Amino acid sequence: MSTDQTPTYVTFKDRKRHPDLWLDDGNIILATDLSIFRVHRSMLSKNSSVFADMFSMPQPMNSLEEPSVEGLPVVVLTDNDADVTHLLNFVYDRR
Repeated sequence: MSTDQTPTYVTFKDRKRHPDLWLDDGNIILATDLSIFRVHRSMLSKNSSVFADMFSMPQPMNSLEEPSVEGLPVVVLTDNDADVTHLLNFVYDRR
């Protein structure tokens, strides 16, 4: 077990902004292994009980150790990039 308390910083330079799901007024970033998405917490919470529960949990006090993109919090997802894209397309375009 390591006693090193050095924070680990995550960079997202190797991931591309999704061309259709990078919304200028979005207030949260979702990151997969390939893409980053700038979306709205309220839309995710409204359409997903998993996101609603996640966003209702208390956030860490030290935001310096938390990943961010353009000053927005990042949620790193382990889900497949294509699956996340399909989910977000469903949330934003229900035609």
